[in-house]
Amino acid sequence: MAEILILVVLVGMVVVVLLLPIWTSRGKRKMSDSLARYQAIAEALLDSDLPRAREALKSLIRTNTEDIAAYLRLARILRKEGDLERSVALYRSLKARDIHERSLRQQVLAGLVEDLFLLGRYDEARAEVDGLKQLDKKNPLIWQVEVYEALAREDWGRAVKATDSLSRTGRGYTGPTQAQIRTYIAAKRAAAGEVRDARKLLEEALKDEPDYGAALDLLGDLWSRQDEHEKAAGVWKRLLRARPEAAPHVLGRLEKAYFEMGRFGELDSLYEELSGSDRKRSSALQLGRARMALRRGAKTEALRIVQELLEREPDCREAQTWQLLLLIEAGRVEDARDQLKKAADAMLASPERCLCPYCGNHVNAAAVRCEQCGKWLPDPFVAGDLSAGGARR
Repeated sequence: MAEILILVVLVGMVVVVLLLPIWTSRGKRKMSDSLARYQAIAEALLDSDLPRAREALKSLIRTNTEDIAAYLRLARILRKEGDLERSVALYRSLKARDIHERSLRQQVLAGLVEDLFLLGRYDEARAEVDGLKQLDKKNPLIWQVEVYEALAREDWGRAVKATDSLSRTGRGYTGPTQAQIRTYIAAKRAAAGEVRDARKLLEEALKDEPDYGAALDLLGDLWSRQDEHEKAAGVWKRLLRARPEAAPHVLGRLEKAYFEMGRFGELDSLYEELSGSDRKRSSALQLGRARMALRRGAKTEALRIVQELLEREPDCREAQTWQLLLLIEAGRVEDARDQLKKAADAMLASPERCLCPYCGNHVNAAAVRCEQCGKWLPDPFVAGDLSAGGARR
């Protein structure tokens, strides 16, 4: 019996010795194959070739269905490609698995919440937030969902509180700023006649972003509606100092405020002060100076201002039109003068609407959020913010 046992052990040892190199080489080949596939994926991503990276990940997953990290990478690529529905389906399938590693479970839930959020399916995102809280209670997605859900329900107080909580997370948040959300809510409250609450929100927004154009623009309007022309003019001057690009949108209302205050003559020096701060960006302010000079009867001065502007900006169509008007003012052709004056005044008129840079929908210049696509809009008075499809109309 002992001899049989010894023989069995010896045979077993021989088998192990013979098969171990085969098993080891298979493991090495498998590892080497995985590394090669990951290298191919990395190269595709470096080349910004998302379809190639996606197919390489699918191939990797077919060889190892337990590679959760590969599934997560695939879901992120699907999101970048805009295929959020498939990304959500992938995250849901991963959620149904028994994943032991906490960080992987957290990534699955965070990805699912974010994709549902991007799809606008806020109720479903909210349903997943409780699970995310258990794994990562400081994740900004939790408060982001809370903000949007409150906005959808028009629960403005809750939205503001969630916004404050969101700002305190300090973790990679890229959604609307506190100033944007407060200004959006202020516009809604103003429309509902809650002017005092709207002003308070705008003042809070301006504490966060003192030069935020949409907030300054709306705050000036609210003061103007209550015939507080001094305060309205003060806000609009603040806007012009911070954002000279806002001049075409503001000048008409600013002039009206000064007229109501009986201080119309002060606009000359104000325009000179404002346009002197950054002449290259203040053609509208320079033309405002010319218009004021013309109203005073100082035609020669008005023409000089316009010609100085044309020396700096020879392609400025508005200045070209004004030059024609002023040259005619120096002489004759009454009918032509009237038409040119209308055209020149129109060029200083407020461009009340812009295009959303995301969907192309027409939006008010002071809008904070596009009603069509729901995207948060950039500051309309910062140069270049509307250049990618958001040109003024």
